[in-house]
Amino acid sequence: MKICFINGWVGGSTGNIIKDISFFLERDYNSSACYIYREKSDITKYAVLQLRTDFFSYKLERLHTYLFGNDGFCNFIGTRRAIKFLKKERPDIIHIHNIHGSFININQILKFAHENKIKVVWTLHDTWLVSGRCCYYYSCNLWKQTCHICPHRNYYPTCARKNVKKYAIKKEEMIKKYKDDITFVSPSNWLKKVVETGYKDLDVEVINNGINQEIFTPSIPNKKIIDMAGGKFIIGAAAYLLNNAKGLDFLKQLADVIDGEKYIIVACGAKNEEIENNRRKNLILLPRINSREEMKSFYTTIDVFLNPTQLDNFPTVNLECISCGAPIICFKVGGAVEMITDGLNGYGVTPNDIMETKDKIEQLAKNKLDRKKIIESSKPFSREIFAKKYINLYKNVLS
Repeated sequence: MKICFINGWVGGSTGNIIKDISFFLERDYNSSACYIYREKSDITKYAVLQLRTDFFSYKLERLHTYLFGNDGFCNFIGTRRAIKFLKKERPDIIHIHNIHGSFININQILKFAHENKIKVVWTLHDTWLVSGRCCYYYSCNLWKQTCHICPHRNYYPTCARKNVKKYAIKKEEMIKKYKDDITFVSPSNWLKKVVETGYKDLDVEVINNGINQEIFTPSIPNKKIIDMAGGKFIIGAAAYLLNNAKGLDFLKQLADVIDGEKYIIVACGAKNEEIENNRRKNLILLPRINSREEMKSFYTTIDVFLNPTQLDNFPTVNLECISCGAPIICFKVGGAVEMITDGLNGYGVTPNDIMETKDKIEQLAKNKLDRKKIIESSKPFSREIFAKKYINLYKNVLS
């Protein structure tokens, strides 16, 4: 059995998911993998195709995407290279993950798979498939009636085009044509319902994301953060890119209402200009942490992890956090709280409710949750469990 993974990024949550599945494919099932990425990969053991060839061509494709809103349906030259790669590698299954980043035309990939009788597994990590162009629709409900005039063209990936109905219809036509070749997977029950609302005749399987719990365990606390906190209760936050969609504005507002003598917010993933412009007594913004070792030290150091995401699927950052023993306070949005049991490993709160969030923080400061029980609650989300579910799915698809 050979699987070809298609994903925009080598790292991040989706990149790590692919690496974990590949590890068990090789170790336990005598199977192999190959990869099509947007960017350069450090995986040298397997066949890898990088579609971001040079700075100029990448900028050209990004401009094309910005002008027309066609992310996922662009880069014809790169897609031809991808099809040539697939012909050479001859995978049994093409496993699609994130296709953002102006690096591939997914319609052409599905056409190739159909013509060559290659099965497709498509893990949906966001709501792109049901929208006209954006990855998350947040407060917009136009997707329920086929997107047309987009009110949020600043949502990633940004777009200058007002009317995105063309690509909403193109997605519908693509899925109608190739749905019998595709097995759709969602990491959360929430996204399963969203996709099955957008496409009435689709069945979506749920396989929760998992993490490497051999890496994410309680670690040595970060002395630098402890010194910065000065004995205060540490409210941690982190995102790959800490922007308003991930709750940056909310963190600033929260810093204004919490007791600065008792509490401090330490948030990772901010841009340099945000770090410079938001130097406060009880709010410390830090750059993104790329090392898993540093992240588990961060989780071990903080007293509570706050995830004020405006919409999310099944965030692995929550899983990493509870695996290291830190409780979570998370907005009740999307599938973000599906791994949280109130009073056991954290609390779900009303989105953007400052006072409810403040009350839960104070509650956790007075009555700390049992760290051993928090860690135990993460056990169903090990990488071994979720990887084996995927491998069993591959077997079922091929049979």
